[in-house]
Amino acid sequence: MQTHNRNGDVSAYGLACGIPQTLTCATESGETWRFTLSHNGTTYDVHAGPECGPKEWAQFGRLRDARAFLRRILAKSDTGLVRGMFVTQNAA
Repeated sequence: MQTHNRNGDVSAYGLACGIPQTLTCATESGETWRFTLSHNGTTYDVHAGPECGPKEWAQFGRLRDARAFLRRILAKSDTGLVRGMFVTQNAA
């Protein structure tokens, strides 16, 4: 089984094996934010927030819903994220 999809995302199998998908990016003010998608055995968890600070999180029953939520967060124009600054930390 493959732990990553063709597009570089961690696959459902990889998430079930405990490999989280983590993205790190910089804001316009220079603050580093981390976005993590993981699987806890029952639900898919999305954690988002500053690297040094409180995190927001949400749980989903389906991977498709969790990925869509993460894409919506990253696409929001009011988050202050610098476009093109995304770094995948766990790419295989």
